[in-house]
Amino acid sequence: MAVVVDDEQLPVQAARAGEAAAWDALFRRYQLPLYVYAFELLHDEQASLDAVQETFINAYKSFAHFRGECKIQTWLCQIALNQCKNRFRQRDRRRSLEGPSLDAVKSGVEDSSRPLEIPDWDQSPQDVLIRRETHRYVLRAIEALPEEYKTVIILCDLQQLSYQEIAKATGLSLEAVKTRIHRGRLMLRRKVEPYLRS
Repeated sequence: MAVVVDDEQLPVQAARAGEAAAWDALFRRYQLPLYVYAFELLHDEQASLDAVQETFINAYKSFAHFRGECKIQTWLCQIALNQCKNRFRQRDRRRSLEGPSLDAVKSGVEDSSRPLEIPDWDQSPQDVLIRRETHRYVLRAIEALPEEYKTVIILCDLQQLSYQEIAKATGLSLEAVKTRIHRGRLMLRRKVEPYLRS
């Protein structure tokens, strides 16, 4: 049995044996998608990096139990989702003890440490601005969804996982995944339609 990584055959036995090249290939292939996924859930750069690191540590420790019943990406997303849930619980516990931070950055303030992007002059600045604002609005709408809908919408529409892969990653039945995605998209449509009409 082999796992496909970037159109290369990575022997599962090599990864189970802990061969550095096998794990390096897995890390290079999946670190960015997992980071994007974690960041969409956590909205915290350092927490997302930590979640990805813990995901790979846990994957390494438990790879002997991986039976290949799903794709590696689905399996890693499931581990990452559990890491994010752990961080939600830790964050909620800490907030209940600490209260709000006086140093928190106010929303709407741009981070001056971010690198400047080179503009694409093939499109008008107005089109670029509208597209960016729409993207931000949709992401805020996704963030406002209840947790059970937000998770499946991110996995389906942002991570491009199939319904079967989402069911494996979340432990839900296929019907529950389909229902939550359908309801989540209806909620999103209600939130986004007024913005798109204006």
